[in-house]
Amino acid sequence: MDRSLSSKCLFNIICCAFISVISAVTLFSPTSIYAADTTDITLAWSSNSEPDLSGYYIYYKTGSSGAPYNGTGAVEGNSPIQVPLADFDNPAYPEYTIHGISDTETTYFVLTAYDMDGNESGYSNEVSYHPPSVATLSSLSISGNHSVNENSSIGYTATATFSDGSTQTVTGGADWTQDSPFASINGSGLLTASEVSEDVSVTIQASYTIGNVTKTATKAVTIIDVPPSNLPPSTPIIGYPENGQDEIDVPLDITTEPFSDPNNDAHSQSQWQISDRSDFSSLVVDVTSDTYLTTFSVPHMVLRSNRKYYVRVRFYDFYFVASDWSGSVEFTTISFVQDLNSNGISDTEEVDDSVDFNLDGISDIYQPQIIKCVQRVPPAKLKPWN
Repeated sequence: MDRSLSSKCLFNIICCAFISVISAVTLFSPTSIYAADTTDITLAWSSNSEPDLSGYYIYYKTGSSGAPYNGTGAVEGNSPIQVPLADFDNPAYPEYTIHGISDTETTYFVLTAYDMDGNESGYSNEVSYHPPSVATLSSLSISGNHSVNENSSIGYTATATFSDGSTQTVTGGADWTQDSPFASINGSGLLTASEVSEDVSVTIQASYTIGNVTKTATKAVTIIDVPPSNLPPSTPIIGYPENGQDEIDVPLDITTEPFSDPNNDAHSQSQWQISDRSDFSSLVVDVTSDTYLTTFSVPHMVLRSNRKYYVRVRFYDFYFVASDWSGSVEFTTISFVQDLNSNGISDTEEVDDSVDFNLDGISDIYQPQIIKCVQRVPPAKLKPWN
């Protein structure tokens, strides 16, 4: 394309010291109505003064700075966008809005002018639109089990970490591969293992691309050769609490008898369930852990005062074969008073800091060693507790 148009009307772009063809280009970026993750960019510049000036070309691109300016995707068309003088409301102060520009990548712009014979000037200096908060992809990770039994499937999760510290699950958007003839993996991260004659190692890989940045993660997985005669672990027996036991202190450690397996397989994990219903139709706790194997410490604030609960557990062997559920154990928690600030007064009877019963100028709630005030019925009346 001929760029021989006179450049006697030279101009600079705002924030740049370089003098070029079109001056005082300003960017405006209202939210776009055309697509998600896009914006609208308005360019404004000082006009050329040639008598045979016919219009301007707007060139754009994403990625890196500099030619070629071969951008695509704008509503007005691919680069370059031709804008005749007749398209401007005021050709002496040209402005032009490009719609649908990416709001996840930096976009670069240059302008040229052309005359009635089609001659085109050189490029102006470059301006760019930087999205206000473009977080770039910094790493990718894969989570999931380190092993899978032969003739079975297991899912893996790909998680992207961005430069602003945020994370996003991108399992479905990642490209998944694996390197073993004894396995396959689909686009959702589901690894399927075939039958093996011995334990086999496989490396799974996930790649994810966004904003022209690609990150890759790998994970080593072992396909387990499960013995044909493998039997499930013995059914667990809960030792504490005992069935029907009342006034159980909380927090509570639930314990079982030692793990036992007819094949002498190792104990890999345990699943603990606590319910307030005997049929376990609703669960207060449902935890599968490779740490809490024969003792489970119930977290604070989970079990309520003077309430009947039911607990059961099942064990998994080295091959993740589950035992039967243990027998259901019924227990009732002790009636206890909640005192989170440990001042000897039930939180439900705590007075607020407006009460100064002994009139010493200090709220009674801050002097539990000197005076203890609790709410009576009705709550507005107080009695001192010395």
